[in-house]
Amino acid sequence: MKVNKYTLRKIFVSGIILMFTVTLFMLLTELKRNDFLPLVIRLGHDQNFDICVVGAGLSGAVIAERYATTTNKSILVMEKRSHVGGNCYDYIDNETKIRVSQYGAHIFHTKYKHVWEYVQHFSEWVPYEHRVLALVKGKYVPIPVNIATVNTLFNLDIRSVKEMNLWLKNEQVHFNGTPLNSEEMALSRVGLKLYEHLFKPYTIKQWNKTPSELGPSVLARIPVRNNWDTRYFSDQFQALPKNGYTVFINSMLKSPQITIRLNMDYFDVRRSIKCGKTYFTGPIDRYYATKGLAALEYRSLSFERRVIKSVNHFQPASVVNHPNPEDNFTRIVEYKWFPNQQYQSNDTVIFIERSTDDGEPYYPVPNKRNQDLYNHYKVFANSDPYIHFLGRLANYKYFNMDEAIKNALEMFNNTVSNRRSVINTIHFLNGTFN
Repeated sequence: MKVNKYTLRKIFVSGIILMFTVTLFMLLTELKRNDFLPLVIRLGHDQNFDICVVGAGLSGAVIAERYATTTNKSILVMEKRSHVGGNCYDYIDNETKIRVSQYGAHIFHTKYKHVWEYVQHFSEWVPYEHRVLALVKGKYVPIPVNIATVNTLFNLDIRSVKEMNLWLKNEQVHFNGTPLNSEEMALSRVGLKLYEHLFKPYTIKQWNKTPSELGPSVLARIPVRNNWDTRYFSDQFQALPKNGYTVFINSMLKSPQITIRLNMDYFDVRRSIKCGKTYFTGPIDRYYATKGLAALEYRSLSFERRVIKSVNHFQPASVVNHPNPEDNFTRIVEYKWFPNQQYQSNDTVIFIERSTDDGEPYYPVPNKRNQDLYNHYKVFANSDPYIHFLGRLANYKYFNMDEAIKNALEMFNNTVSNRRSVINTIHFLNGTFN
């Protein structure tokens, strides 16, 4: 059977229309999911940029924004994921219309006034003081440990700060010298009972190591309260971005000087894009993978999503930790509790979190082996004047969000060559930005 040119032309046009329709549907779906899309420009080979930023998370966004706002330099932001925002990325769950985070709950809190003033330029903020519970042998108790935690777990009747201090003093284990690991750190702060009930089982599930195998910093950064304060953080400034973290970070990257390229692995294109200066926010051992050193350890997370129909809430707080060894997960997050929700839902959605060695790197594993290995990587980093490492993975150090912002602002101040840009950033750091 012969097919004439007119028929072939109709088939060709129909195919083009179908491809266009599918593409438009995908874009509209993503637009609805993320509120609005960042500017994404296709790049040819051998393009030149003054500044290249690897990673569109919080650290990378701050560096790109500072250059765009204070200089006339061209900036390329490369992100291997399909979205900006890094692990802060959030979106509206299609089924429940609840704003959720894809990579775990993120609560902004800071004691640094200049960091708080900086983030005000990119979002409205909803005040929110985070509270966490732990479910221990059928009882919900506040985390961090406070008077109510101790009274509930051990059937006590502590009524004052003085009584709580005395109880802690009697429980604490004293070591000769500074604690050498997280087991000694926890025992020196809370004693054996709380260590066995809360700190030890949760740490083993979170890190797949006993506290004695981890550096003291892991359990040193968990507060212990001698009062009734149930807040998870005690910083002066605590809030959530009104329209979510994705919109917040997109706002930082809206300058026409910034070119964003998603679904792009830096290591696939590094030889075809010329960068005057590069800021790298990924794992430092990935950048120097050809140097022959061992890989650093990271912990990752997996998330199991469940929708519960026709209920207001599933649990009594947004985050409930599960230290009990018989539970094969670390915590459950219910985002409906967060006050920056856009819609009222008749249902709720929860995310069950599990820690794992496989998957995207989330947390550096702080012990002597990894710290010594990182110091070897740092020697390479210090010898290369055209590459700068910032953020949690590149510095192999745990950063809260405010610390990541502070670190990026300071990095910009230390590496930029334009005097006016330095002065503007100093105003940020001093809290005198206009």
